[in-house]
Amino acid sequence: MKKLVIVIILALIIGIVLFWVGNISFSLSDNQYAVVFSKTSGWIEKTIEPAKITWIWQNLIPFNCKIYKYKIVNRKSSIEISGTLPSGELYSSVLPSVYNFSYLAKLKIQYSLTPDKILLIAKEGIYPENIDEWYSDIEKKIEETISSSIYKSITNTTSSPSSFKEKIFSLIRENLPDITIKDIIIEELKLPDMDIYMQAKKIYLEILNEQSKIKLELSKEESLKSEKDKIIIERLQKYGRVLKENPELLEYFKLNPANPDPLGIFEGL
Repeated sequence: MKKLVIVIILALIIGIVLFWVGNISFSLSDNQYAVVFSKTSGWIEKTIEPAKITWIWQNLIPFNCKIYKYKIVNRKSSIEISGTLPSGELYSSVLPSVYNFSYLAKLKIQYSLTPDKILLIAKEGIYPENIDEWYSDIEKKIEETISSSIYKSITNTTSSPSSFKEKIFSLIRENLPDITIKDIIIEELKLPDMDIYMQAKKIYLEILNEQSKIKLELSKEESLKSEKDKIIIERLQKYGRVLKENPELLEYFKLNPANPDPLGIFEGL
């Protein structure tokens, strides 16, 4: 009986040790997540969360597993975007008063690494020791995403900061799924009036259209004049040949000085 108790106790101790060694979440602190690469199985296809039991049998084998622990922290990125709407200066030139179609946005983006994406970036070679480089690249991509889509963000929203903020949220979520946006703080926001911009654009395009019509008509008139001049020259040459071959016609011209074209060569011009 005594031996049985000892066996049971030993079995419990071994079981507890195996459970403790295999459960990697015990080694994680708050806001720390982990992924595991084992020599026997490769990447373990799960992200280990703190305070959540996740037993990995591969970790029972000595020196078999490499555990990568990522601290999820909130980071801030300051971004300033400025510029002018496409052809803004041209469109403003048709307005009765000078209007500025420029924009300015000074933002603070608060974000963090999305836990569900840790395994993905680990497979791409982004580990805790070099993740600062990844964060720097992400912040560049945030600025590029906003800069490249700022026109769409302005045209698809009202001039209110809340509407603009929601559009930026959507842009980053759509283009950068590896991060989670916690907050966007608008420090300064100047947006042009899109109604005036679209109206000025319409007026400008109408002016261009009218100018094109005028140029076309002038071109037609110039072409007709050129053709007419060509015909006149040809008919003058014809007159010259007729008179050269029939010099007696000169007397005929004298009979009616009021009619310079008795032969009707210039009729229709």
